[in-house]
Amino acid sequence: MKKTLITLVILQCMSISLTAQTTGALGNSDNIGLLDGETQSSDSLSLNKESNKHTTTCHFKEEIKEDEFSETRSGNKTVVEELFISYTPKNSKKRFTFINQAVNCTLSCALLADSARVVYFDWELYTAKNQKSLGSLNIGTKCEFILKNGQTFVLSFAQYDAGTINVKQKCTRYSSYIRLNDEALALLESNEVEMIRVHWSNSTQDYPIYDSQVFMKQIPCIK
Repeated sequence: MKKTLITLVILQCMSISLTAQTTGALGNSDNIGLLDGETQSSDSLSLNKESNKHTTTCHFKEEIKEDEFSETRSGNKTVVEELFISYTPKNSKKRFTFINQAVNCTLSCALLADSARVVYFDWELYTAKNQKSLGSLNIGTKCEFILKNGQTFVLSFAQYDAGTINVKQKCTRYSSYIRLNDEALALLESNEVEMIRVHWSNSTQDYPIYDSQVFMKQIPCIK
């Protein structure tokens, strides 16, 4: 009887010891899958975390359409345009659908032959009355950038455009560009844009942003 009790005690102790060893081996989830005695280095852990970060894929325009910007844009490294603003004022909601918003604006960042960085804006405003109510984009027209972190800075348009009306589509189109200085490049590359305020010749308008990270994606392509 005593031998039986001693044997049971020994077996129970061995079971507790094995459980403790197993728990210790699995206690650090970062070491799962490693061989006995190996630990995952801090460099390896950092590499795994870095691999989860967003990586920028750059797509550039191969050909430039012959338009009023052909002379300005030719020979430049221009990123394919992306939708920046797609917006309908509340008082116009009934007249527009998501596919055909009242205000649409695409942008594309570019590296010029003289190493300057610019951003091209192409606007479509779906009502022919916009040309009268907004006026034109002049050289020096102010554009305020309001970032999500609360910072605000002002840049100026560098191309005049009085707007082109498509009567059939009831659409007014504008095209212009802004030169990006080093400070603007740094702010736009690292911060999301919440809104821009454009001081047209006849009116000042606020535009909420459709893609707040568009500059964060495009600016690394032109650095």
